[in-house]
Amino acid sequence: MDSLSKVHHIIIGYDKIEEYNININILRNVFLKGKDLLITAIYNGDHPGLAAQVDNFIALKENKGYVWGAIDAIEKGLNFINTMPASREIVLLTNFDGIFFSEERYNWLIDDFIKSGKPFGAGMPRSHKYPLTDLMLFRKEFVSSFYEGMYKVIPEKVDWECEKHILSTLRAIGDVDKLWWKFERDTEWNGGRGYTFHKKYAFGHLHAKDNIKIKMDEYDTYEKGSV
Repeated sequence: MDSLSKVHHIIIGYDKIEEYNININILRNVFLKGKDLLITAIYNGDHPGLAAQVDNFIALKENKGYVWGAIDAIEKGLNFINTMPASREIVLLTNFDGIFFSEERYNWLIDDFIKSGKPFGAGMPRSHKYPLTDLMLFRKEFVSSFYEGMYKVIPEKVDWECEKHILSTLRAIGDVDKLWWKFERDTEWNGGRGYTFHKKYAFGHLHAKDNIKIKMDEYDTYEKGSV
């Protein structure tokens, strides 16, 4: 990716406030071209002071819970893009606690996605067939189709999951294999959770400041002159 001015980064969440602040600081201040990013935060809660350093801040009126709250936030983020007079080429969506530790590798991810020629990208775990929703990518021309597809999905069971909703959305749109760029996610574990860090793209779905600091130290994810 020759310019982050082509990227719209959407970040969603509600309770990982410490992680959110670290995440936004890395994107804006540690990334050398971070000021070129368009950043939109979708927040499922009522917490003051989160809007700093983002271009758009959207607080949802209702938190629908762990699964439907995430689905609602994804829908709201994609719909917001549909209302913009000019959208950016690439949309990258992560959780508050989905953090990149290298600008170079962030660019690798976007370049690999573009080279795939597919309109949607997400990690493919070894343990199941569903897209990992903590990191997803969209081509701008696919955003409307995906947004509309999300509303076509009828949950099959009470114990519905966000990942199942995303796969069902792709199926509602067309041939999943033609739509989805699948990149295998490393199976690294942290705090009893799998797929918490992906080495190639230096992406971590990490809870708690101490766990994040370990990766920040490893990748030297700090502003120049800071410690």
